[in-house]
Amino acid sequence: MARLRTGFITDGYGVELLHKPSGGKMFGVLVVRAPDGAVGVLHGFSGQLGWDWEVPGFVPPLFDLPARLKAEAASDAAVHALTAELEALAKSPDWADAKRALEAFDARVAREKVELQLELKERQLRRNTARSEGADARALDLESRADTKLGRERNAAWKEERVALVAQVDDFDRQHATLTASRAQASRDAMTAIFDTYRLRNRAGVERSLRALFGGAAPPWGTADCAGPKLIGHALSVGLEPIALAEFWWGPPPPAGGRVEGAFYPPCVERCGVVLPFLLATR
Repeated sequence: MARLRTGFITDGYGVELLHKPSGGKMFGVLVVRAPDGAVGVLHGFSGQLGWDWEVPGFVPPLFDLPARLKAEAASDAAVHALTAELEALAKSPDWADAKRALEAFDARVAREKVELQLELKERQLRRNTARSEGADARALDLESRADTKLGRERNAAWKEERVALVAQVDDFDRQHATLTASRAQASRDAMTAIFDTYRLRNRAGVERSLRALFGGAAPPWGTADCAGPKLIGHALSVGLEPIALAEFWWGPPPPAGGRVEGAFYPPCVERCGVVLPFLLATR
């Protein structure tokens, strides 16, 4: 904390990194004991410092960095390609034309239906008047049936025309839905590939994948990237015994609030509450 107050984090990294939007973060210090009994400390931070996962003077992340970068590159390529397809589809003049054609048809038919209803109603009123004046009832009935047939035929024609227009719009909608689902699946696949780069070994020497700790489900994003798990996981991986852990916040509060610079906080329940019990287990 005294070092951070001087504006210095470590070589090449100043505290101005922490004062950018959403730049504040948790730092951790872990007291450890070496096999020969010597006591020392390890330093860690949550997530990345700037854009870096590995920073001199701090413990590394708990994943295979080259494997993660490879997974992220493959994910970015797949997601960006699908995003480009979605953007191109959204700008498609054919899709826009199809939607405009359907909208114009619906507006036209709405007017024509009103006009037809008025025309048929007027004819019905004329027939009613004619009947009251003793006109040929059979002829008037034939005219009434003809009007009914006309209404059915016009409705059938409108329906048939609309089905064709809707089919054109639906085709683009299906393409969009398919691309959207494909992009979502690509993102889920990427998260799975990234989570699978984490390998955690506990005090008993038992190794687990990150997803295995969550029953095979996708963990919350950022799991095992907090300062505490990184510190304890690294200590165990190099044969050091964790003795005591302190984690504190430095920088402006996060957007949701709840953090004060220089204040100590316990590990989070949602992520660390699953990872730390495994790391500290002795069997």
